[in-house]
Amino acid sequence: MKFFRYLFAFTAGVGVQAIQVVSGASLSETVTLPENIKALAPNGMSPIFYVSDGQSAVMILENKVVLPNGPQSESQKRLLVLFRKEQGSYKEIDRSDKIIACSTCGNGGTDPFIREGIRLDKNNLTIEQDYSLEPSTAIYNFIYDTKISRWVVVSAINTDVKQSPVTSEFIKAPHVLNFPRETLLANFNPNWVPKEPGVAITVDSNSEVFSFLHADDKSELDEKVKSNCSGRPSCHELGRQIKGCIALAKNNKKQFFIGVSNKLKEAGKSESKSKAMDSCELNGNDACEEVRGDCVN
Repeated sequence: MKFFRYLFAFTAGVGVQAIQVVSGASLSETVTLPENIKALAPNGMSPIFYVSDGQSAVMILENKVVLPNGPQSESQKRLLVLFRKEQGSYKEIDRSDKIIACSTCGNGGTDPFIREGIRLDKNNLTIEQDYSLEPSTAIYNFIYDTKISRWVVVSAINTDVKQSPVTSEFIKAPHVLNFPRETLLANFNPNWVPKEPGVAITVDSNSEVFSFLHADDKSELDEKVKSNCSGRPSCHELGRQIKGCIALAKNNKKQFFIGVSNKLKEAGKSESKSKAMDSCELNGNDACEEVRGDCVN
């Protein structure tokens, strides 16, 4: 859905000035760089986007990482590098690892990076990213300042789009981002936050009630724990796990114990259960049982 929306906007916006895009692979696949740019690419990173208008060039790379637990188990950080042709050769002008969102920085851990949303035309660069399932966009505009030979920020607007549960209408709420004191592109930070899914367990010592609470980041998890235990002095957080597995066990005295594991899937479930049971039994209890286990990645 994102691709077709951006493809339409991209092709509709190409008028007199044609835009050369050297990019044919799908998202997160490497692209082929021209020889004169390949030598300038940072080592240890994979290029996933490249565009040139003949005078300026833009390259986006991401870290080369092994993902043992699947494509969403690690957040891919992206680096934006800008070049300018001087005396027939490209020279790096600016770089930033904050402007292009990481692979899990969208709402719910979605990937906001849309290749078709990046447009370079003479001394103007537009970077548009889509950070939710609804068309919520981040549009940043930059211009190359020939006086200082640097890229500077012209505008930066995030537009949150939410669908009304009553009318099903999409409601837009744009807000302007803060500029750096020196408006250089290299100083601009939109504050993308990677998804760090976690699960916390709260227990109520008076009622034996327990809860498994899920969230996409630490602050959201803190809020859920606080809300869950609000008004109950006997309720408290027993433990939490970020990107991994957690298990809850209890004994015949109605006491709870947890076990955690950084592993995922069956290995993580088995390890966290074993640790929870060991913790229970090490406290002098032989009537221990697993109550529940959960994993997040």
